[in-house]
Amino acid sequence: MRTPKIKINLNYFITFVILALFGNFVVKSPEFIYELRI
Repeated sequence: MRTPKIKINLNYFITFVILALFGNFVVKSPEFIYELRI
């Protein structure tokens, strides 16, 4: 029972880190957002 919980928490943690890094990247380069929208 403990292993699945650890895996789920790890997945959420990894996703949060990726979103945080991507968000920080987007904030630093607004031009990249316009390229995605076009």
